[in-house]
Amino acid sequence: MDQKRSKNQKRIVSGLLSLAMITTSMSAVLPASADSASKQEAYPYAIFAADELGGIKLDLNYLTVNGNACTNGVYSTTAKYPNVNGTILENEALAVDEVVTDDENATDAQDSAKAFDISRDMIYIHNKLMTGWFNNGRNFDNDYTLSEMNINLNSPVYVTGKMSYNGNMALNTAIGAVSDVTLSGGNLNGNNAVIYSKFGDIKIDESQASMNGLIYAPFGTVTIDCDNFNLNGIIIAQNVVISSRYGANINYSNTWAEFVGTETEELSWTFADWKYLADTDKDGLPNIIEKEIGTKPYEADTDGDLLPDGYEVLSLGTDPLKIDTDNNGVSDYDEDYDEDGLSNGREYEIGTRPYADDTDGDNLKDGEEGDKYYTDPLEMDTDKDGLNDDDEIYFGTDPNDPDTDDDGELDGEERRSQTFTHKVENEDCAVTEVIVSMEGTGNLQKTAKIKSVMNKDKMCTDVVGLVGEPFSIKISSEYKKATLSFKIDQSKLGDTEFDNLMFLWYDEKKKEFVELDTFYDSENSIVSIETEHFSKYMVVDKTEWFNNWRKIYNSYAAIFSAIPSYTAICVDCSGSMSTNDKSFKDDNGVLTCYRNIAVQNYVESMFVFDNASIITFESSASEECEMTNNKRTLSGKASFYNRGGTNANSAIDIAIDELNHVYGKKNIILLSDGDVNVSDDNIKYCKNNGIRIHTVALGSGANSQLLKQYANDTGGTPLTATTAEGLTKIYESYAYNNMTDFREMEDSDGDGLPNDIEYISGIPLPNGKLVFTNPNKPDSDGDDLTDGQEVNESLYIQKIMVETFDEEFETINIFKFKPTSDPTDPDTDDDELDDYHELIAATNAFDDDTDDDGALDGRDKYPLNLSDTIYDRNAAYEYSQKYYNTFNSEYPRIDSDCANFVSQCVYAGGMQMNSLWYVKKNNLFDYITTVWGDRAQDLSLKWSLKWTDAEAQYKYFKETYSIAYYKINRGDSISDFVQNHLEIKVGDTLYFHNVHKPKKEVTHATIISKIDDSEIYYAGHSNPASMTPLSDKIMTPDEDTEDPNDYLYDYVYIVQMSDAL
Repeated sequence: MDQKRSKNQKRIVSGLLSLAMITTSMSAVLPASADSASKQEAYPYAIFAADELGGIKLDLNYLTVNGNACTNGVYSTTAKYPNVNGTILENEALAVDEVVTDDENATDAQDSAKAFDISRDMIYIHNKLMTGWFNNGRNFDNDYTLSEMNINLNSPVYVTGKMSYNGNMALNTAIGAVSDVTLSGGNLNGNNAVIYSKFGDIKIDESQASMNGLIYAPFGTVTIDCDNFNLNGIIIAQNVVISSRYGANINYSNTWAEFVGTETEELSWTFADWKYLADTDKDGLPNIIEKEIGTKPYEADTDGDLLPDGYEVLSLGTDPLKIDTDNNGVSDYDEDYDEDGLSNGREYEIGTRPYADDTDGDNLKDGEEGDKYYTDPLEMDTDKDGLNDDDEIYFGTDPNDPDTDDDGELDGEERRSQTFTHKVENEDCAVTEVIVSMEGTGNLQKTAKIKSVMNKDKMCTDVVGLVGEPFSIKISSEYKKATLSFKIDQSKLGDTEFDNLMFLWYDEKKKEFVELDTFYDSENSIVSIETEHFSKYMVVDKTEWFNNWRKIYNSYAAIFSAIPSYTAICVDCSGSMSTNDKSFKDDNGVLTCYRNIAVQNYVESMFVFDNASIITFESSASEECEMTNNKRTLSGKASFYNRGGTNANSAIDIAIDELNHVYGKKNIILLSDGDVNVSDDNIKYCKNNGIRIHTVALGSGANSQLLKQYANDTGGTPLTATTAEGLTKIYESYAYNNMTDFREMEDSDGDGLPNDIEYISGIPLPNGKLVFTNPNKPDSDGDDLTDGQEVNESLYIQKIMVETFDEEFETINIFKFKPTSDPTDPDTDDDELDDYHELIAATNAFDDDTDDDGALDGRDKYPLNLSDTIYDRNAAYEYSQKYYNTFNSEYPRIDSDCANFVSQCVYAGGMQMNSLWYVKKNNLFDYITTVWGDRAQDLSLKWSLKWTDAEAQYKYFKETYSIAYYKINRGDSISDFVQNHLEIKVGDTLYFHNVHKPKKEVTHATIISKIDDSEIYYAGHSNPASMTPLSDKIMTPDEDTEDPNDYLYDYVYIVQMSDAL
């Protein structure tokens, strides 16, 4: 490319004013790094200032300059008697040589970048300084301050941050900082020294300052304020300001000029340096970048398209040097890249994302929000009533009015009638639709999650009499009751009658299937129930369901009749019972007490072949009813009085005498509210003869410890009733336990299950399925769990309502086990994780995907967590401590950087990015690659609002990744909060509300970095924080307000992050 220089003449302000050289007391000393360096062309100026709007300003009485000075701005001095032995050049930026090129498409920036002009351009020597002067010095990662009377530096110091020295300084080395350097408080004597600021200013505020060396601030201003200033060396900066009470003596040093040289280095910077870079026109692009890509650092909109240069480069990916980047006739401002109805320019003005048609994620396009609904496109819930903007449109409420109907209840809290219909995918299923209707909050179309669990949940899949498929139903709306309906294809019912269908729901906590009152609409082929909760629901053929349980009941009754239960019920009737179990009238007006009711319930729960007796005791004992299986006789004798003392031993004597003459399971139930006196001989006899004493301690006056000892010594069960009301449940429990106690039955393989159950009656599961195991093999399926371990070795009784032939109902007991897995199948749910390892991992052996994340438990690295990622809180903490006072160049730097920093910390802890929470490369920034090469990716980033906005992030984390969230108000005791919420941990996120921004729910995001017994500490950005006590923030007065009692933050939210991300 041919280049021709114009004939523009450089303006000379001052030429050679004196031929005489002024002798100074400073001797020229060779820079340390140049002792053995080869000679190179010398830098031509004693003072250079690159700023076009600034320049060189010398405010002093006398001035001597031996050397040349140059500025792109203005040179000015107040010296009455200036003595300048050299050439002063000013306004050099106006005298740029015109460049003529054969390439008409090349930009001025591309042409001018090919030639470094030492009379106009800043010379960059960072690498030369770092290798030559700072190689073997001390380095500090944060701001550094030293204040002493006398400071003597002989080895280099470099600071990643700001540097400040206060005191008399003898500087015999190099000092430097990424940001500002300040020297003050005494006298400066610099000998063979370097003062360097990479991106900041240098300020020398001393009484006297004399220096032999280099003062270098390529992006900042050098300010020297002292009585006298003497320099034998060079000053290079954007601006140079010297204020002296008396004067300045500046002598050009050829030695230092040769060290600087005339060849500039390639710019070197990272996003960690971003906060230190000057941005004169405040367009979001630091000057260093603007000069590199050809935009104007003093004009925010270089191409005049009404979009700031920084927005074009960092957000749009358009060319800041062209009004119409793609030459399609539409300006970059008027383009609508995401086709959301808002031009790029309006997106900039509003603050929405130009490449996301729905910035706030509320399912309304940004343009619709701004021009049609007048909602805030940056806020999912414009009026903050708890109902998202799109839901308000769906329901017809006003998204800009939190209480549309003015009834005093927020729109989001109102329960409105709505229906959600789930279409069943399996065309062969007799259930074609699952329908939920309710009056509930929120939008049921979003809050309802329904799916089939057929062949996924084995317990539900194998329900006896199942019709169609079982369904998991989850509703996050608030409601009081709902209607659940299944639409039935009657052609697929087979032998089942439509009116014979019945709903079941699976109580997973109790491991019970519960029969529900079912309503029939044969005309519309719909069966329905009313419910107050949701879980897993299905319909069954009720005839098949009930007949199966009758069959199981009869089978077990036959087994247990061979070893009937004999129970002596010993009831305390001492005088104190008049207080602990007062008499009252029942619903029929009959005088009774809770002892009466409890014993009658026990009797009612007995098998027909079981026997019981009733013995009362006070000062003495009396047999009220001898051992019998006649329930009417027993219930009639269950009438108790209150008098006398407490002679429990006399009652045990009678009970032992009764039980000595029977064969079967022998039990005593001993109830007392006071001290007891059972003899050691009686306890020993019971223990040796298989008589179990079950004890009930009633009230605070009972000797519960002694009663517990009786039970433990004889193999019984000790229980406590705080009040008499609790007796009913206790006696019913004893009845069931006595009936289902099979410890006396033969168990050949010692697996905890009797032979008769293993191969005669079978093992009934909660779903009605019967499984049969090998009575001679403790582990029938070979999964390293005994058969008893798999079914928990306990038989349970559940009451169910059974419809009789005349459409009446009766209550019957059913027998079942509550297994952890199927003892006949080594991998019950076929999830490639055998039952033994399911028990170890605490997963559900009846569910092939316990955490419902789409991966079989056997293939799932974390089968108990919805995500395969565990939140590494320590990793999040370590990241916060590494970057709290700096920036990670892999991420963007945002003006308000707090949420961006928290996102980075949590991401370092393992949270995965997704379509709502992300920062990623923007591949549209192709033009940047031309200018920046490999560093283009650093600029080519885009991010979601939930990544960088504190309020959006808070709501997202709270709704998606939190276990719980908490609020601490100003004035609350943080110490008390910590003590009462031990679940809060390092790595949880913390959000502040600014009292001056009432419309925002939160305004500042941080992450918890430490918790002790009385305080919570956090790390954060915008204002760097590593271990800031929370109490300092919510209790510190805001100095910007006139009222000293005012506070900046009035409350904070803590989001307890889930360990499963």
